[in-house]
Amino acid sequence: MSESTTETTPEPTTTKRSSKFNHQNFETQVGRSDFLLTVLTAEPPENLARYGITPEAITAFGDTLTKVKSTDQKQEEAKATLKTITATLVIEQKTMKSQYSTFKRKIKAETPMQEWKRFGFSDKQ
Repeated sequence: MSESTTETTPEPTTTKRSSKFNHQNFETQVGRSDFLLTVLTAEPPENLARYGITPEAITAFGDTLTKVKSTDQKQEEAKATLKTITATLVIEQKTMKSQYSTFKRKIKAETPMQEWKRFGFSDKQ
């Protein structure tokens, strides 16, 4: 009786190399993607077919790149608005603190210590 052995050849293990593209800043990624899109759209489809790149895939890549740029623009506008709002908030907070301090000082000067709690002051002096 012959013994049948089933040998499985292990799949080659390759270490996953980190893509340099993933570590680039946003502007560089967009710039390189923009350049690649320009090159791909200039190439004849038959030349790209050997890479498995279809005109539809190039169109989808262009659409994604457009969406990325648009979303980035919206984000930058939101950041600018947030900075303006934050600056306004800081000014308003300073004004509020100053007014609070003035009122507190005047109330404490003219009111007996036993009544300070009525105004929300828990100070002992």
